[in-house]
Amino acid sequence: MTGEPSAVAEDPSTETRYRAVTFGSAPRESTMSRLSRRSALVAVASPGIALAGCLDDGEGAAPADDDGPGEGGETDDGPDAEDGGESGDEPTPAEELPDWMTTELEDVTTEETFEFAEFDGHVLLETFAVWCPDCLEQQRASQRYQAETGRDVTSVALNVDPNEDADVVREHVDEHGFDWHFAVAPGDLTRSLVDEFGDSIAHPPASPMVLICPDGSFRRLDDGHNDAETLETEIAAGC
Repeated sequence: MTGEPSAVAEDPSTETRYRAVTFGSAPRESTMSRLSRRSALVAVASPGIALAGCLDDGEGAAPADDDGPGEGGETDDGPDAEDGGESGDEPTPAEELPDWMTTELEDVTTEETFEFAEFDGHVLLETFAVWCPDCLEQQRASQRYQAETGRDVTSVALNVDPNEDADVVREHVDEHGFDWHFAVAPGDLTRSLVDEFGDSIAHPPASPMVLICPDGSFRRLDDGHNDAETLETEIAAGC
């Protein structure tokens, strides 16, 4: 036999709920000794005194203790365990990333495939077109940045002009001696970038750039030419 729960509390630091159950203290033995036999019989018929009698009786106390936690375990521990299982099935980081981060690309010079999500450290993403002089100026600034700082930053240039293919981009890379990742963006990836950053991310003359940080977060840099000093400041600031 158990007492009624007197309080339900929530632990604010977790989602796990628990039930704090308290019982009234058992009456002293002297209380029963003052009762007459007739009064004791009447008391047994009273639920409140019967509870006191069960708590006083050494043999009756054990079942009460066993039943209380057992019932509490079924009522509270079961749902808590289920809640814990559900909270453990959190999406993996890859599932939380946008499509453009997990789309497979092919380097036009090495023909190796890669995804943005695979890189460690900082990544500088630039969208461009071969015909765009502002893009070429930004690529030269990125080249100077790498040479001057020696910082371990991965650079990726994505061609977003649907009229330019891998051969055109490869000629561009060879002509200017660039040595980082160049790829042609599939239409789905370009659309994913536009969904994330707006139409101007696919407008090469704006020299769009995105900084991706080691934890998978990212932010778009201001449009326009970013020289070596600006790139260093932006990378140091993080996402």
